[in-house]
Amino acid sequence: MAEVPKVFVYVPQSTPAEEDPSDGSWVKVFRKDRFTAMVDFPAGTIEPAHHHTNGDWMYVIQGEIHVTHVSEMKTYVLKPGDFLYTPGGVSHHVLYATDCKYIYCNDGQFDGPFWDGEEKAAIRPKK
Repeated sequence: MAEVPKVFVYVPQSTPAEEDPSDGSWVKVFRKDRFTAMVDFPAGTIEPAHHHTNGDWMYVIQGEIHVTHVSEMKTYVLKPGDFLYTPGGVSHHVLYATDCKYIYCNDGQFDGPFWDGEEKAAIRPKK
């Protein structure tokens, strides 16, 4: 059998997800060195203004996500098939308008989030 080159990462469907039963969100981490994950958030979840050291990107699979780049005060409304890159250090606010699923990748190891306002944690809907 041929050896798979190291540039390929295979994550079987059976890989466990880290779940938060209080709100139904979950994250399935694929890589940690260049942080890559499948993320699922319920409608109404808010991530207050924050930033990361490295740039990050999201590719939407399901739902509608509103990402506001705070310095520009520009909101991007992302729907399935949309891709958004946010450079490192750029403060952004995220609203999950509907139940959402997306692929998240950070240009390096995941750090932060470093909160840029009074709120210091994600605001999640109560079940």
